[in-house]
Amino acid sequence: MKTITYIISIVILVVLNSCSTKSSDHNKGPISSNDQSSNLVLNEQKKELINCQKLEMENENSGGPIIVEVCEYGKVKIEKKGYPNYKGQYSYETTIFLKDDGGRFTKTTNSGIFNDKSPTLQKMINLELKKKFEEFSESNPSCFEGITFTPVRLDEIEISMEDDDFIFSKDFGLCSACLALDGASISISLNSMQKFLK
Repeated sequence: MKTITYIISIVILVVLNSCSTKSSDHNKGPISSNDQSSNLVLNEQKKELINCQKLEMENENSGGPIIVEVCEYGKVKIEKKGYPNYKGQYSYETTIFLKDDGGRFTKTTNSGIFNDKSPTLQKMINLELKKKFEEFSESNPSCFEGITFTPVRLDEIEISMEDDDFIFSKDFGLCSACLALDGASISISLNSMQKFLK
């Protein structure tokens, strides 16, 4: 009788051990899945943003330091240099670079960083600039008297980058008394710009 009881006890222990192992394997599934999901979320958060560096250079002339800002994204690099006048007001020169297959940046034009879909981009920018022009002219008609909006080419627009946007700017050619209204900037997100860049 003791032998039978002993054998039954062993069988019960084996069955319980088997159930425990299956339960443990079952619990591992969701944990592994959650870990993978967490990694996906982390990867989504690591978006590639525009990398910008800003520095000041000594200016041999008076008026303040020369400001240099260099921004890179993908194959595109934009360098802006700001030079102050005697009043401390800055004017900027912009140089556009495109990275070649060898990893070297070569100077190019605005249109040189865009692919064959650039006409669509140009049209988008002009539509937005025209809206701004009409808004400004309606609120301050005296500043826009005798001036009409003229569509511009990509090479006639000032291009810059900031955070996760490409920024396109153009002045309207107003007189000095209306400088506050002279021009507009259009921001387009990196996500929207992907299809236009080389």
